[in-house]
Amino acid sequence: MSRYTLRGASDPLAWVFGIVLGALALIGMISIVVRASVDADSRRVSVEGVALVGDATAVQVAAATRPAETALRSMTVLLGSTPDALGDADRVLEALASAMESQQAITGLTVASADGTAHDLARVEDGYAYSVTTSDGSVATTLLDAALEPTDAPEGLRPPPPVSDVVWEQADVSEPGVQWADPVVTPGGRTTITAAMVVTVPGAEPSGIAVVRLDSAMLTSMLAQSPAAGYGAARLSGADGTLLAGDADIAMPADAETVEVENGIVRVEESLVSYERPVSDDIPWVLTVQIESADVLPAVAAVDRTMTFFTIAIIGITGILALVLWVLRRPAGEMSLRARTDALTGLANRHHFDATGATMLYTARRKRARSVVAVFDLDHFKSVNDGAGHESGDAALAAVADGLVRGAGPRDLVGRLGGDEFAAVLLLDDDEDPAVAVERMRRSAARALDDAVGAEFDVGVSAGWVEATGADHRLRYWIVAADEALVSGRVVEKGVAYESRRL
Repeated sequence: MSRYTLRGASDPLAWVFGIVLGALALIGMISIVVRASVDADSRRVSVEGVALVGDATAVQVAAATRPAETALRSMTVLLGSTPDALGDADRVLEALASAMESQQAITGLTVASADGTAHDLARVEDGYAYSVTTSDGSVATTLLDAALEPTDAPEGLRPPPPVSDVVWEQADVSEPGVQWADPVVTPGGRTTITAAMVVTVPGAEPSGIAVVRLDSAMLTSMLAQSPAAGYGAARLSGADGTLLAGDADIAMPADAETVEVENGIVRVEESLVSYERPVSDDIPWVLTVQIESADVLPAVAAVDRTMTFFTIAIIGITGILALVLWVLRRPAGEMSLRARTDALTGLANRHHFDATGATMLYTARRKRARSVVAVFDLDHFKSVNDGAGHESGDAALAAVADGLVRGAGPRDLVGRLGGDEFAAVLLLDDDEDPAVAVERMRRSAARALDDAVGAEFDVGVSAGWVEATGADHRLRYWIVAADEALVSGRVVEKGVAYESRRL
């Protein structure tokens, strides 16, 4: 292994050159293959693109129903906390109003007990209409302002009807989750979306049902801003075919190529791609999307006209870059190496040590591996420079660098911080003693220093170290901690490795 290979990561420039050339060559070959099968690929990509747009729209639709589900769950939890919760009108009104105030998309909420008693809160102009239906079927309605204070009811006010029988018929009392009923078109032409959830009391049978009503206009606004509307047209309908939102004229073509995808069915009729899928497993609505293939992926539609030019251009660029990289490989590699190494010792220089060491510590924390930061300083090294000259001092520093590398592990990084100060980032095995690892490096460096200067000079190597495992600090923090341990310990005795207790 070369001198620098022992001290840090190998020169990445050769890898970069190879990857660039390989990538360009691969692109050239792929372009040739794609040119032969562009028609089939264009159709496949168009199908996948339309399905992706439809899936993204379905996610938005499902997200739009979450306010209703949140309101239902909050009511069932609150009203199911005690067996007689539905009998407390004030408590019920407070729960209904709280849910509606936080979810503006809700037009009405109902809580009904098994004996027919029902509490309903519906939005009206400037307030709410609160209706209570008793078990004998009588209904009492009170008009409330925004603060839930009673106000005079305008003449001709029609209280909302009791809970629809269809909700009871479609609700499964054994099902604890949210249940969506078929949409209902009101006499005024508005489409109302209804969801229900069974109210349960711990340790008892289901005591009633909570119902939320949404105006489909909410879905119309949402669908108009969806990815499907941005590329083409979309329709949202109930399981029974009732239009909830979108373009009423959209329909899946009957005589067209059919492709089954993960979440639904795609039908391709010339350039028109239609996609139909359920909104989700829990919401029984059907989403239909129709998009022209050129609108969803314009680049794919034009690929046949540009593929020949693209192929020739890529091959030409690859050849030119290959020639340039071949000419520059040696000077660029030497420049890269000089930029990352200390000229005297061949170790990582301060900048490269800081960057690579920080990356090593981050990787060790992410993988929950053990790591140590150590600092090494030469004792009485000034006497070598003063007594034998700086050339001998430089040779001694290079020998110390060799000693540190011999004592380090294959994954460790060793660098020169400046002068006669060195540092290392060590990656340890689970059963490895950090004190032993640092002492091994210190002794190896000390032996190399003694061999380089001889017995004429009383020199040595001291070290400070800190285990960086598990703590989220920068490399500079650990270097300072290790250096503090070295400085304070060397006052007592030189030629020893001292552990920092700083966290």
